[in-house]
Amino acid sequence: MEKKNLSTKFRKAKKAVVSGTSAVMATVMTTITAFAADVDANEFVTKACGVLKTVIILVGFGLALWGVINALEGYSSKNSADRSDGIKQLIGGLGIILVGVILVPVLQTQITNAMG
Repeated sequence: MEKKNLSTKFRKAKKAVVSGTSAVMATVMTTITAFAADVDANEFVTKACGVLKTVIILVGFGLALWGVINALEGYSSKNSADRSDGIKQLIGGLGIILVGVILVPVLQTQITNAMG
């Protein structure tokens, strides 16, 4: 009976993580200023890359957190498949975070250099 209650708690935690990540991403995406004719292109690229970096990091964080929850659920139910999937999701989320931290600034530099 304890295992069932623990599993229900993990499901509720997963729903909370998905809801929270979605809400933060929607908030970030709706607060971007609209592109106007008098906006400097470099400023636009800087803002767009900043938003892209934030969204990628948030997706990676959500996936990593989801992986931790799955791994803990696997440990509590002694299910090696869930544990393995959770660890894979955690590593995948950390990889996505690294892409956001390392590659997006490189992309921003390349675009800025190409514009002039």
